[in-house]
Amino acid sequence: MCITNYIIKMILKYKQHNVSALASQLAYDMLLSFFPFLIFLLTLLGHSSLDANNVLVALQTIMPTEAYVLVENTVKQVLLTRNSELLSFSLIFTLYTASRAFRAIIYGLNRAYEEKETRSYFKILLISVIFMIGLVFVIIFILSFLVFGQMISDAIKKWLGIELALFNYVHLLRYPFSLVSMTFVFAAIYHFIPCRKLKWIEVLPGAIFTTIGWIISSLGFSYYVNNFNNYSAIYGSIGVIIVLMIWLYITSIIILLGGELNAILSHEKELKRKLSIK
Repeated sequence: MCITNYIIKMILKYKQHNVSALASQLAYDMLLSFFPFLIFLLTLLGHSSLDANNVLVALQTIMPTEAYVLVENTVKQVLLTRNSELLSFSLIFTLYTASRAFRAIIYGLNRAYEEKETRSYFKILLISVIFMIGLVFVIIFILSFLVFGQMISDAIKKWLGIELALFNYVHLLRYPFSLVSMTFVFAAIYHFIPCRKLKWIEVLPGAIFTTIGWIISSLGFSYYVNNFNNYSAIYGSIGVIIVLMIWLYITSIIILLGGELNAILSHEKELKRKLSIK
């Protein structure tokens, strides 16, 4: 089947499963959990050797400028204060709000596969909490690799006690490694979250689509906001919240569409298997 047919199918599924409305719910839950999650993550980073400026550079790359300005002061303050009480409070609130966001993803992916949820509320809550905690450590790991890529390369050379020209290029793997890590995170979401047993190979297309789609859409939206639309001038201070909300809404749509793509491919595979049996 050609790419055009897949695009048409995804558009039909988008309308059939009301992805837009579900993405709105997911974006709202993500907005609620965004700052508690950010504070929790940054408080953890504050106890590490990561520099605040390096974290800000990473955030500035993917976020629209107006949304970045909103979180810049929060990032600096949290990383400089290193408040343990703030860590505990943000953890509790993040667990609650992030679990709501993950439940919205669960509902959307189950709808994509047309599966009924049979797991208990507590099991779903446990899955949400595990994914939230796992996501924190993956982000920390990615940021650490981005910041300390050259240091890691030097440490490997020192540990092995040999000098190879190849080691001088290890730091160049930072960005491909980050892409692979993001793809793995999305693949894990598509693999474990739906109420359906899926193989890793079955969820890989959607994970790749979501990773590439999210990067392109984030950079595209950031470019549009920074160059063609000044939300702050029109809406004032609330314009920053609007920009952040739209960015999270676009992110939500991409995540749900990745699940829809996997569901379409899974349905085609089942259909071919049934036809081969006949």
